[in-house]
Amino acid sequence: MVKVVNQMRCVSGAPALKWDHDLMCQAQKGTDEIGDVMKHTDCYNLPIKAGENLASGHEVDTAAYMWFSEYLQQGTGSGDARYADTGHYSAMSWKAVTKMGCGILSAGTMQGFVRCQFTGGDVLPNMGGAFDKQMGAYDGNAAKLKECGLDTKKMKEMFTKYKKWGILNPKAPYTAGIGLYDMETDIRETDIAPRIEPDMSQHFTPMFVAALAVAGISLIAMGVVVGRKTRGPYVAPEDNSDEELLHASSIE
Repeated sequence: MVKVVNQMRCVSGAPALKWDHDLMCQAQKGTDEIGDVMKHTDCYNLPIKAGENLASGHEVDTAAYMWFSEYLQQGTGSGDARYADTGHYSAMSWKAVTKMGCGILSAGTMQGFVRCQFTGGDVLPNMGGAFDKQMGAYDGNAAKLKECGLDTKKMKEMFTKYKKWGILNPKAPYTAGIGLYDMETDIRETDIAPRIEPDMSQHFTPMFVAALAVAGISLIAMGVVVGRKTRGPYVAPEDNSDEELLHASSIE
């Protein structure tokens, strides 16, 4: 997993990180203690203080792509607001991060969980006021993706699924690099997951909230974020051709 995470970090100019055994043990301990529940540890107050992303299932590369896809949700301009909807992406791409470690629950109601923690430097991931310094402003350029070793065709296929399911809300100009909207004509209303009307109220918390992005059996992504907006749940029908079920996208 370190290889693909470093390829993704490369895109925004973040230095390569290393696998850390102690951090892995901490993440695994939290996973074992929490069990078959999508819930964060108190990651900023653990012996090794860290940011944390969660994903259902036990395919670590799939989890990484889900988190990384949020670069398509960046805002424009600068400051913390640019990254209000990219908590998983920013946690894994934070420049100060030098180490990562993951714990895995290999079975359960959602076929287990992947829990990855990121730490290093003086500023932990997603700390308010630090985004401009810690995040490289990646513009979606395809050449940079290829330079860093990422497969743009694979990304387009995966991210198009996330968009159709309603768990990814890509924005221009970031979509152009992988030609995401080239497939727009193939996305019909019958393909899009039916939605439960969301609660349209929005709020910001002064500290940290847990961001939950669910992609059922295949994947649920969950990261610690600063000032995320509340969104209502999204529910998708079974799709036997993909053998995947999308459950929800919301803030916990």
